[in-house]
Amino acid sequence: MTRIPKHVTHPPLGLLDSRALRRVDLFFFVLMDAVADTLLPEIVEVFGHEAMFKFLNHFAGMTIQVPNRVVIERSVRDTSLFHELDRIDRSDAAAVGRVAQQYGRTVEDAMVVYHRLRRLLRRMQSVSRRGKS
Repeated sequence: MTRIPKHVTHPPLGLLDSRALRRVDLFFFVLMDAVADTLLPEIVEVFGHEAMFKFLNHFAGMTIQVPNRVVIERSVRDTSLFHELDRIDRSDAAAVGRVAQQYGRTVEDAMVVYHRLRRLLRRMQSVSRRGKS
């Protein structure tokens, strides 16, 4: 995925002026005619016209990958499992077993998830500290 550095600014597309907003339906027909395979109608339906214009302004020409539902659900579940394990005494095998069972995991699998997310969290914190210096 392409990331936009914080220091990069894009000139506004100038789409939010009053004339453009009065012709927003025509704009969408013109855009849909130019780009056949797009999710812009869905973006407008979910987030509204103004958010779609901001989206176009910031991400024009980029390819954005949205994780599928299975990946999102697994990430939510793993994050929740991590927090549950992080708040208990992990040397207590019975407590770890209860949490693992609650998430439909073996103790070994639950601890693999815990350690993977612990490493990820430490990496995130390290990058965040470097960014502040």
